[in-house]
Amino acid sequence: MHPKGQYHLSPGDRITLVEAGGGGFGKPAERSRELIRHDIAEGYVTPAGAARDYGFDGG
Repeated sequence: MHPKGQYHLSPGDRITLVEAGGGGFGKPAERSRELIRHDIAEGYVTPAGAARDYGFDGG
């Protein structure tokens, strides 16, 4: 979809728009362990991804 385009939708039509996420701020290794646990529980990041990106070992 063009960002300045116009699109006409009819009742019942659906669209899905997926955009890139932000890079965040701060050093990943300093992210709160509790927030990382929450992200894992919610499925935002896998345990392997948390270990790789945040140095998280589950502790």
